[in-house]
Amino acid sequence: MSGTLPHDTPVSLDVPAARRGGRFLLGSFLVFAAMIVVDLVRSTLDGSLAAERTAADQLGVDPNELPPEVVARIHGEPSLLDPMPYVLIAGATAFAVGVTVVARASGPTRRRPGAVAATAAVVCAVAWGAAQVVALLVRSAGMAVGNVLPVLVTVTCAAGGVALVALVVALRPSGVARRTGTVVAGLGVVTVAACFTLPPLVPFALGAVLGVPLAATRRSRTL
Repeated sequence: MSGTLPHDTPVSLDVPAARRGGRFLLGSFLVFAAMIVVDLVRSTLDGSLAAERTAADQLGVDPNELPPEVVARIHGEPSLLDPMPYVLIAGATAFAVGVTVVARASGPTRRRPGAVAATAAVVCAVAWGAAQVVALLVRSAGMAVGNVLPVLVTVTCAAGGVALVALVVALRPSGVARRTGTVVAGLGVVTVAACFTLPPLVPFALGAVLGVPLAATRRSRTL
């Protein structure tokens, strides 16, 4: 009698590669989560968070909608040696690497969805990297960049959602993470549809959800 253990998958899937990709997806989200905590702690300690809220109240706007010159005055000129932007770019890069590795591990039968997933993940990472550069320019020189930053954030969110939906399609024949993949794909579609309003962290969080069963994948066994 043949059977499979939990998380077992057909041997057609490149299991070691799938597990590596899953770890990259998990690592990507952990980087973002850690940076959010660090930024909140740092902003609280140096008083910039309170200053942003005060300035927003005075101007009658949301703290996220403060003019660039106000943000630059509150935070001062950032150093190019500040690791925060580079770590955030590394987190998005890990997401792109994870999606690409898993897509290649899914095998040749789903080459087209895998290619779409990899391409969209790269677009997501590049858009996020560009957003970090633009944000640095805004904070350092109070530059008016118009709608460039919101557009880049939107592209990050939309491309990340597309990457995850395509990746789930590429993984379907392998049988890995079917239930989790269905949920992630559904939320990925929602992410693309609502990319104008959702924070860019959403696709990276969904990638981590998919990364959990991928990182735990094992080869099928005969009992």
